[in-house]
Amino acid sequence: MFYDMSGSMSGQMGQTLEQMIVLVEFCRKVNIPFEVYGFSNNDHANPRYYQDLHVRQPRVQGEMHVDDAVFHLRQYFSDSMRPQEYKQQLNNLLLLARIWKARSSRYSERTDSINYRHIPTYEGLNGTPLNQSILLSIDIYNRFVERTKAEVVNMAFLTDGDADGGIRYSTQYGHDADNVPIMRTIHVRESNKVNLILTHKETRKSVRVAADDVRHTNSLVRLVRDVTGANVVCFDIVASQGRRTIGHKMFKGYRSWSPEQMEQVEVAYKKFRRDRIFVLESLGFSEYYLIPGGNDLDIDDDGMQVEDGADKRKLFKAFADMQNNKTTSRVLLNRFIGMIA
Repeated sequence: MFYDMSGSMSGQMGQTLEQMIVLVEFCRKVNIPFEVYGFSNNDHANPRYYQDLHVRQPRVQGEMHVDDAVFHLRQYFSDSMRPQEYKQQLNNLLLLARIWKARSSRYSERTDSINYRHIPTYEGLNGTPLNQSILLSIDIYNRFVERTKAEVVNMAFLTDGDADGGIRYSTQYGHDADNVPIMRTIHVRESNKVNLILTHKETRKSVRVAADDVRHTNSLVRLVRDVTGANVVCFDIVASQGRRTIGHKMFKGYRSWSPEQMEQVEVAYKKFRRDRIFVLESLGFSEYYLIPGGNDLDIDDDGMQVEDGADKRKLFKAFADMQNNKTTSRVLLNRFIGMIA
């Protein structure tokens, strides 16, 4: 799993961490290998953690690159963690979730006495380097499969917004006094005006960037799916649940909709308000879910009870029992079990 550490997540970061922990606990109980990463470009992160990582990618003619010197992925959980290490990290993340929830609540409604001002510097929020994370997910997938020997892999991206920008690539435009090539970065801003094809160098698999893929995220996901064969899903947290937000998600950022599209938005809006979840089609991902944010992500006390080492029969029975309770507070876990069932 890759989760968004952008500034717009602040209002639901506490609930997001709790949802993530529920999913991690489930995976541990039923012996499913897992890894969890947060993606960020917080440039105030403690340099002692990243001082060896601040190396810019070499510029090569025609190659796509990550044009962000402070982008990084932080690993938060793994099935390979030792029990004591896992317990300590679990306590850390639960404490961090409490702080975020206290920060995002109104003063008059605040019931937790925890000091909500003490967020570690390296946990600060910033932009949304989603595309960079998608690019790196191929290498992470390869290492994960090599370590776990997994035959089926599900990758989930948990975010609340669009990527910071589209694809960037390098091109040469001259030489310096020592005849060294001078490279510059080209930022592709209008996919409908260029013929853009993404090719993975090792497998030679390619995808053509769709003209309406404004920030190229969907095309990058298609490439990742083709290269890895993994199921790649997105949980898009919708804090503002109005029609305009739903339409923005459905039609990839476009604001001008036809009468037919407006009807589609209205249907989706009503379904989302009723079911508290909505599935979008044709966005590159294996599955793309809109889920409500804020307090709607709060974890209830009731839910699925699974014994350590439970077999598939017990796992699915527990899942069915939870579904019968019609709880919506474990939306990530519900959908995850649906994928592996």
